[in-house]
Amino acid sequence: MIVPGRYNKLRFWRDTAVSKLAIDDQYIVQKPGILGHELDEDFDNGFRPPGLFRMSRTKVQNVMII
Repeated sequence: MIVPGRYNKLRFWRDTAVSKLAIDDQYIVQKPGILGHELDEDFDNGFRPPGLFRMSRTKVQNVMII
C-alpha cells in the first residue's frame, strides 16, 4: 500500500510516519502484502454515503486502487 503525503492530515495517520510527510512530493510504502488477498476498487456510482473519504492510493499491476 502506498500512502502519498496528501493524506498526512487525516486523523487516522496521526502519530505515524505518514503524518510527517510533505504534501505531494513524498509517500510511504507500507509493508508488502498489507492489503491481503482481497481488495476493492472505489468507484463513485452516485450512491456514496455522506462523509466517505479516501485514506490511501495504491497501484496494483497497472490498476489504480484509490
